[in-house]
Amino acid sequence: MVTETKERRLGEPKTEAERAETHARLYPGEPVPARGTGLVIDKELETKIEKLRTELETLRDEVYNRHRGVTISDWVTSPDSPGIVINEERAKASPCKCFTYKGRDYCYSPGIIGMLEAGQVPLYCPTKEYEVRPGIKQRFEEFAEAAEAAHERIEEIPKGERLIPWLTEMGKELRARGIEV
Repeated sequence: MVTETKERRLGEPKTEAERAETHARLYPGEPVPARGTGLVIDKELETKIEKLRTELETLRDEVYNRHRGVTISDWVTSPDSPGIVINEERAKASPCKCFTYKGRDYCYSPGIIGMLEAGQVPLYCPTKEYEVRPGIKQRFEEFAEAAEAAHERIEEIPKGERLIPWLTEMGKELRARGIEV
């Protein structure tokens, strides 16, 4: 006797037998849940996820409030715009990666998002490793030059109204230099 098996099409739900087979392979010994109930996530795991979500939102709010008023062009090109510390212990224990641009050191560290400002370097750079990675330095230099040129074109615009014009000018400068962002 030959049994024909019909190939299931996209959008067609699995048969109960297919569900049972897949579930037994993925979750041996566990009963197949009723259709549509999904898997129950461990309550302890849900609590951890919610705690992390809350911590992330708090960190985001702190960072936003701490850097209110900092212009994007300053953030990009200034060693005086602070890096955002997300793991202080790691930042203090890890060597900083640095390079020099226009006579100033620019450093970053694991545990910190962004370049470190001058005041952060003594705290978070137990040692400095000067990277010989011309690609990164070249990209930073090109980006910084584009940011400076874009900023010059929008200086006449009142503060608080500069973001969109600066981003527009920055896009033009980057395209003119062949830089993709």
